[in-house]
Amino acid sequence: MSHVLFQGADTDHEGQPYEVSIPASVAFDQRRDVLLAYEMNGKELPVDHGFPLRVVVPGTVGARQVKWLQRIILSRDESQSFWQQKDYKTVNPSTSWDTIDLSKVIY
Repeated sequence: MSHVLFQGADTDHEGQPYEVSIPASVAFDQRRDVLLAYEMNGKELPVDHGFPLRVVVPGTVGARQVKWLQRIILSRDESQSFWQQKDYKTVNPSTSWDTIDLSKVIY
């Protein structure tokens, strides 16, 4: 198992759930404080913030903070979803969009 996949309850226009992943080394690193949030400020997590459960991955792009969490999958492979492979990637501002290979950008 190399990756942890998170699936939310929201879906795209084809009915595919929002899904992203992070490396297992990040998910299980106690220094990273990755958590599953069900409360905010001592109260039930509001729907706008992901009720009933939301993943919080400090130091990672917000798109990996999956709202309305429905499923967690331990996998050998990174999520193959559109959002993981083609969108929400953090790259250096000097990157050339003509030559970048997004499949090599982790997250």
